[in-house]
Amino acid sequence: MRKTSSSPSSPETRSAHEWLIAGGCPRSGTTLLGFLLNTHPEVRVANELSIAQLLDRVRDLFYREGSVKRVIDRKKGKKENWSREDILALTPTFDACAHPVVDALFASTFGAAAGDDAATIRYFGDKLPKYYDQRFDEVQKFLPGIRVIHVSRHPLDVVNSMLRRSRNSREGTDYWRPDQTIDAALIDWIRGWNFIVPAAKRDPKHFLHVKYEDLVFTPKKELETISTFLGVENRFSTERIVTEAHFEREQLSEVDCREIDERLSGLARNWEDPLEKLCRRAPRLATAGLEPMEAVAPPFFTRVQSRLDRLAAAWRGEPRGS
Repeated sequence: MRKTSSSPSSPETRSAHEWLIAGGCPRSGTTLLGFLLNTHPEVRVANELSIAQLLDRVRDLFYREGSVKRVIDRKKGKKENWSREDILALTPTFDACAHPVVDALFASTFGAAAGDDAATIRYFGDKLPKYYDQRFDEVQKFLPGIRVIHVSRHPLDVVNSMLRRSRNSREGTDYWRPDQTIDAALIDWIRGWNFIVPAAKRDPKHFLHVKYEDLVFTPKKELETISTFLGVENRFSTERIVTEAHFEREQLSEVDCREIDERLSGLARNWEDPLEKLCRRAPRLATAGLEPMEAVAPPFFTRVQSRLDRLAAAWRGEPRGS
């Protein structure tokens, strides 16, 4: 038998679409950005699928590839005239199949089932807050040329929104963690800022930094910028935009606001400046002195159930992580 192979960079293994991430710090308007992008007939963005985690699941489909590669070429009977390489040639491999699998998932989600013609969609993507903390280097390697639109929102509104959702969680009306702190919210905001500011400066072809307030209050201009970035005609709709109640600070005292502004080198009080000027003002921010939140362990029952599920899967011979 003839063994065939293909590399991840071969044309036949590349995605048939261009790819896009709509992201930013949590509570910065990533959901609105995702909805705006989805109003364009050539753009379809999923809601927090996480391409990095998707790739983990896709790799599980090809567990047999690793098994065949690891075993020795066993001694055969007299009538067995094949080799391990012959078996591998018949085994689906990640490099050859992963892109078509991922494409098929998105095409099924946004194709005929959604009333779209998948062939007319130029960009598939994901709306994902904190994408930069989810093995983004692996995503870039798998999807060379992936574009990112990163939205930044006024830091006081972001912190306030996190605290409000935390309060709602304590009252049983939200699923946000109930112990959110100002320090932890600031760490999230700073990490997003410190990622996108140098990335957009270094590689403007693949990274676009936009301000949430500009999307809301001057959408025509911002959507034209996004259209140019993506290389598509500006056919976005603004029907999802609501211009009221965008500056809520009820969870923050005057002292809180002042301390946050000082921590962020005056970005809060100067947020009405153009984004380019803000980036020059604070090309990098420090998190030293801020206290992160401790990781919250799952409830005891959840941990036990997960362990039992893994043991049952192992007993059935299923690949790890399935």
